[in-house]
Amino acid sequence: MAKLGDAYRSPYCNRITSLYEPLLERDQMIICYLLAPIGSIGSMMYKSESGTETIKINFESFHPSQFVASNGVDAFVDVLNFEEKKKGTKNHHRTGCSCQYAVKKIDTVDLIFIPVLLSDHFWCLCFHLKNGEIELIDNSRFKESFSKRYRGRPEMLSSSSIPERQDTTKRMDNKLGRTSIIRKEMDWRTLQNGVYCVFTMRHMETYKGKSPWNPRFVNEDKKTIQDSQLRFLRYRYLSKSVLSDYNLIRKEVYDKAKEFAKTARPVDVLNNLDNKVRDRLDQFFKLEKVKKNATS
Repeated sequence: MAKLGDAYRSPYCNRITSLYEPLLERDQMIICYLLAPIGSIGSMMYKSESGTETIKINFESFHPSQFVASNGVDAFVDVLNFEEKKKGTKNHHRTGCSCQYAVKKIDTVDLIFIPVLLSDHFWCLCFHLKNGEIELIDNSRFKESFSKRYRGRPEMLSSSSIPERQDTTKRMDNKLGRTSIIRKEMDWRTLQNGVYCVFTMRHMETYKGKSPWNPRFVNEDKKTIQDSQLRFLRYRYLSKSVLSDYNLIRKEVYDKAKEFAKTARPVDVLNNLDNKVRDRLDQFFKLEKVKKNATS
């Protein structure tokens, strides 16, 4: 990505998604279109200069009844990185990695987030490149030992995922490979909402490496409200990704959504959506398995 000049940066750029602002008409239209089980599952819906590409079926997985596909998370992280470029130069610079852990030049980065999918559950590692700390941010509060729950994955990533910086802080990078990994304590950690990758997406969006930290989640004892927050963020992150200026094909996708709104009856298309989306996801994974077997 090309660097933005200081004239295009702003310390007041508000990148945090509000939990309380209603969805605009354009958001509702794009959400209905992307969740509708119509058209080819392989139609491209997001494409950026970084090379990140996301097809329709990945965005259909944002339906509340499904696990969000890792490629859908990648598109969201890609947008966060783009928005990070707009911030003022005096602020801490953060970057998120895709679920394939692609980390490149980090000379100007303070925080690196790596989302991890393990046993159908997302969590992330946050690397503090300035002070050498590593935090594991996981919404689940299940009482398991660290080693049993994470099975050595954090240690493996901490020693292999961060390349050396090309400046005087190289010694700090060496420290990262030896430091203890701290599991971050958070009031909103859950027992029942243990599989929602939306928590991890929100954590990556809002955490600045400092405490106190408040992503605006209510605690699980108010589960109905928390469920509503998670459902709303699925929709908000879906439209945020596709309508981002960073999406090179956003106009094409938006035009398709407008045409869909004119010709389709949402009440019919979106009926029984849980089962329809699940069937299309099953179809997609079967095709992916066939492709994988053909190349192996």
